Amino acid sequence: MVVKYGYPAGAIGSALIETEEKWGHFIPPINVLVVNRATQLPSHGVDWYLQRYCNCTGRNFDIIDKRAIVDEIHADIFAYEHWEELLEEYGLESIENGVKYDDAELEISKPSRGSWSSECLF
Repeated sequence: MVVKYGYPAGAIGSALIETEEKWGHFIPPINVLVVNRATQLPSHGVDWYLQRYCNCTGRNFDIIDKRAIVDEIHADIFAYEHWEELLEEYGLESIENGVKYDDAELEISKPSRGSWSSECLF
């Protein structure tokens, strides 16, 4: 079975476009961070967001062009200075070190292979 992130990644990308239009400034498409383990590139489902980013609608990308655009978008994502405001816009808050916890003890265990993923975990 294959893990499918396309729909949630697309929903995030589309929500960012709506917010971008509302705010009146560019927001990098963070859905481009979801990449294939083997190629380290997003699947073809992200091509529309790549085309929008480089203002080249309808263009098909070869792997070299796609890698170059993805690298550029990744740089824009990490340079973007308004992620905190974006979280506030969606009623979210940042989490420290990738884990949100209370004062209570937090136990993190290694995930087990679930019924919906065939990928090796570690």
